[in-house]
Amino acid sequence: MNLKFARRAALASAIMSHGLAMPFARGSLNIDVRATSITGPGTLVSSKQAINVQVGTVVRFDVFATVIGTNASLADDKFIAVSGSFRSGAIGTQGTLQLDLVRSVTDSNGDMITPGFDGPNSSAGLQQNLDGDSDLDVGSNTDSDPANFWCAQYALAPEAASAGTANPVTGGCRIGFGTFTVTAPFGTAARINFEGRNAPLAAQYVQDGVAIQEPSIQGLLWLEVRGVPEPSILPPALGAAITLRRSRHRPLRGGRPAGESNPAPHSGHRPGEARRS
Repeated sequence: MNLKFARRAALASAIMSHGLAMPFARGSLNIDVRATSITGPGTLVSSKQAINVQVGTVVRFDVFATVIGTNASLADDKFIAVSGSFRSGAIGTQGTLQLDLVRSVTDSNGDMITPGFDGPNSSAGLQQNLDGDSDLDVGSNTDSDPANFWCAQYALAPEAASAGTANPVTGGCRIGFGTFTVTAPFGTAARINFEGRNAPLAAQYVQDGVAIQEPSIQGLLWLEVRGVPEPSILPPALGAAITLRRSRHRPLRGGRPAGESNPAPHSGHRPGEARRS
C-alpha cells in the first residue's frame, strides 16, 4: 500500500468511525476541535464527545491545524494562517462559545522565546449569534469582510509551523483553544465545529513543500455536547411514561401504593373456615 493511499484510508476510517459520509473533495488543511476537560456536571467520553452536561457546565477544548500531504514526508506539511467561525449548531444543547489563540511567549525584554499564532492579522473573533438560535457563536457570516472572524496566524509568518500528520483528527499543531458554557441542556447534541470562510486567502498552508492559498472549509469532525433534558422538555410520550411510572410508586393514604386495593375488613375467621352461625 503506497503512502498516499494509506493516508486516504486513514481519513476515510476517521470519518466512518464517526458515522459521517466521505466527502467528495476537500482541502488538505483541517481545523479540528478537541475537548480537553469539563468543569461541572457531565462526562467527557472522548475528545469528540461530552454527555450529561447541565446548565453551567463548561466544556474546554483545543483547536488544532492539521495538514495532510501526499508524499512520504510529514516535515514539508505546515500551517501559516486560517480565518473562519465557530458555531454550536442551530438545534440541540445551547451554550456560549468563547475562543482564544495560542499566544507567543516572550522574555522580559520582549524577545520571542516561543512563537504562537497571534500574528499581526490574528483575532479572537466576535461573539455573536450566527445561526438564528439564542446562543452565542464566534465569528461572522460576511465572507467578504475579514472583520470579526476568528483568525490564527503564525507569529513568524510568512514562515510556517509544522502541522503534518497522517490523520486529520490527531496530531498537527495547537493554534487556539476555547470554552462552551452550557445555558440550556437538551437530549439533542450541540455540534461545535469550525466553519470556513469563502475568501481567497482564508486558508494559508504548505503541502508537500508547496505554498497554498484558498478559502477555508468546515472542520472534518465536530465536537458533540449532549445534555440531560428536564421532564418538561421531554417528548410528550416519554414524559407521560415517566409520570405514569412515578404515580405507580407514589403511596396513597394508608400507605397503599397507587392501583392496589385496600384489604377487606378482618372477619374473625381464617380462610377456608366456615362461618359459625
